[in-house]
Formats: sequence, structure tokens, C-alpha cells
Amino acid sequence: EARSSRGASTRKRHASRYFATTTVGGHESVMVQTLRLEEQQRAKEEKRQRELEKKEAEEMSAKEVEDWERGLLSQASPHTVDTVWELPAVGHFLCLAQTALNLPEIVFFELERCLLMPRCSLLLSKIMSSLLSPPQRRATLHRRPALPYRRWESELRQRILGWYRAIGASRDQPRRAEQLGLCHQFFSILGEASPLEEKPFHLLPFYQ
Repeated sequence: EARSSRGASTRKRHASRYFATTTVGGHESVMVQTLRLEEQQRAKEEKRQRELEKKEAEEMSAKEVEDWERGLLSQASPHTVDTVWELPAVGHFLCLAQTALNLPEIVFFELERCLLMPRCSLLLSKIMSSLLSPPQRRATLHRRPALPYRRWESELRQRILGWYRAIGASRDQPRRAEQLGLCHQFFSILGEASPLEEKPFHLLPFYQ
């Protein structure tokens, strides 16, 4: 009984010491608080490191995009985007005709690039879908997906070929071109034959 009593007393003392190290008056001990603070500090450091890595990745991605755009714009040489006055004129026309053509908002920054990457430009697809559609269909274009590149490129090729044939068969070619809404510069830039008969749209020189 004496041994049993001493063993129970020893266990009680150990238990008392354990609880003393974990709780003091119902509160966490200094040791537990220290461990908790270290854990919080470690979590903050890991979060800061993740944010730093994310920022570095975003900066690297932005630089890659910038380099890609610089290379893309260089493809417009010798007629660089900044020196082609027709480009802002086209943008101005599209802005004025935005409602009539049922087009989204025209951003000149995007307009420059859509002509340099026509196969993957949604904006150019919407513009071409509208320009190639009859007036009665334009009002509902926003309800349908825009024509894919191959589709509108094919329709554009046929449309321009029709212009060449109509003017070629006319005795008064300047007047016929005017009736079609084509200026005298159109054929001086594109040539005597439609360039789309030899090359797809995305392979044409930028100025054409």
C-alpha cells in the first residue's frame, strides 16, 4: 500500500509538472507560446517566399511577352506600325461605324496587333465577320460566334477576286472601282492581280 501510495504521488507530481509547462492558470505556457510564434513566423516566411517567386515569374513572363511583341512588330518592316497612317484611319472608321457594324469597342493597341497575328485574333475575326456579312445579318452577329480565320479568309479572297473581275470586265474601270467603294490606291498597293490568289492573308506583307 505504501508503494502504491508513493507511485500515485509520483505520477501526480509528474502530471502536475506537465500541466504546468502547458498551461498556467488556464493560459498557454511560455514554451507553447514560443512554439506557436515560431510556427506563425515560419508560415509568414513561406508565404513571403511564395509571393516573391510569383512576382519573379510574372516579371519574367511580362518580359517574354514584351520581347515577343517587339519581334512581332518588327515583322511589319519596312512599313512600321507607327508610320502607317492608314491604320489609325481604319481604326477611326471602325469607331464611327461601331454601332452599324455591331462591333465591340475598338482599341487601337489591339487593332495594330490583330493585323500582325490574324490567325489568332478574335478582334479581327469579329471585324471580318461583320464586314463580310450582309447588313440584315449584322444586327445578330453578337449572338453567333465570329467566323474562324480559314472561313473569313476564304470569303475575303472570293470577295476581292470578284472586285478584280468586275473592274477588269468594265470599260470605265475608275468609275466601276468607285462604285465598289475602292480608292485608286487599292490596286496600286495590291497589284494587278489579287495577292490572295497566291498567298493566304497572314502571309501578305503588312502594308497590303
